[in-house]
Amino acid sequence: MSRYLLYLLLLFSFATNADDNIQAYVVGDPVEEITLNDQHDLGHTVDETTKLILFTTGMKGGKVVRKAIEDKEDDYLAKRKILFISNISGMPGFVARTFALPKMRKYGYSIMLDKEGNMTERFPSRKKNVTLIELDNLRIKSIRFTKKPDELEQAINQLPE
Repeated sequence: MSRYLLYLLLLFSFATNADDNIQAYVVGDPVEEITLNDQHDLGHTVDETTKLILFTTGMKGGKVVRKAIEDKEDDYLAKRKILFISNISGMPGFVARTFALPKMRKYGYSIMLDKEGNMTERFPSRKKNVTLIELDNLRIKSIRFTKKPDELEQAINQLPE
């Protein structure tokens, strides 16, 4: 029995350390092109024209984005080459299908959704924050975090159109 316990412990330690080897992006790193569907099942791609990624992993970060752009025109982000990406892999499928996605479909802007979490696993994040990843030809120029809608709006407005 102790041999089986040892095997289980070894297996568990390898499984839990597998994700520890994934390094979050840092300034200067190139970002891979990724394509994700939004809340309307339309595909969007992070490519060389993308200037800024707004990345969230929870409802609080999403609310920060929503408050920052709620009075803006629907194409406010798209015109500025900004993509809003949300990792919703931690959300139970039933909750996503029944509550979150129907609510998101009411928004005029696109939210790229990483439902599995694997496409955004290298994106740095902090709880209750929006991660702002500024890009230049798919290379990271800066990474910032904010919890404040006015700071987010200011950062967006500082980007050249």
